[in-house]
Amino acid sequence: MKVLAIIFLCLSLLPMTVTGGVKAGRLPEAINSTLNRKFPGWRFSEVSVEVRQFFGERFPDARPDLIEGDFDGNGRTDYAVLIEHTNFNKSGKTFTHVVELLAFLKRGTKYKLYTLKESAPATPELYLTLAGKGSEGRSFHTQSRFRYPYDSITVSYFGKAGGTYIFRRGRFRYVYESD
Repeated sequence: MKVLAIIFLCLSLLPMTVTGGVKAGRLPEAINSTLNRKFPGWRFSEVSVEVRQFFGERFPDARPDLIEGDFDGNGRTDYAVLIEHTNFNKSGKTFTHVVELLAFLKRGTKYKLYTLKESAPATPELYLTLAGKGSEGRSFHTQSRFRYPYDSITVSYFGKAGGTYIFRRGRFRYVYESD
C-alpha cells in the first residue's frame, strides 16, 4: 500500500514537469503572497494539449505559463505569469472565469506588479515565451526589424496571433509581431 501511495504521488507531480518550468520551479514567496491576496484561488493558466506538445518539442525546459528574465535591464530576476482565477461582481458573486498576464519586476527586496493583459475569458491556446535580450523581433504593422533591449515577454495564441511586451521608459509597451 505504501508503494502505491508513493507511485501515485510521483504520477500526480508528473504534469507539472511535462510543461517544463522556470529552472527554479517556484515563484518567490513575495509574488505568491501578492497573487494570493489580489487573486484568491488563482492557479497557473491551463494550456491545450497542442501547446504542451509544442513546448515539449521546442522548449522542454520552459513553462507556457511562467517565465523569468531581466525585463527592465537592472540585473535582477523578474517574472511573468499567466494565471486563471474567478472574477467576482460587486456583490461578491462569481460571474466569470478569467486569465490575466502579470509581470513582477524586482525592486529592492520587493516586486512591483504590472498588469499586462487585463482580465479576459480563459483560453487554453494562450502561452508565454521569453524573447531574449539582443534577439531579433519584427513589428507586424511596420514590418521593421528590431532587437530586444532587455529580456521581453512574448504572449501568443497557438497557431494564431502574438506579440511581445517590451519594457521601456518605466512601462511595458506591446508590439504586434504576428496576426
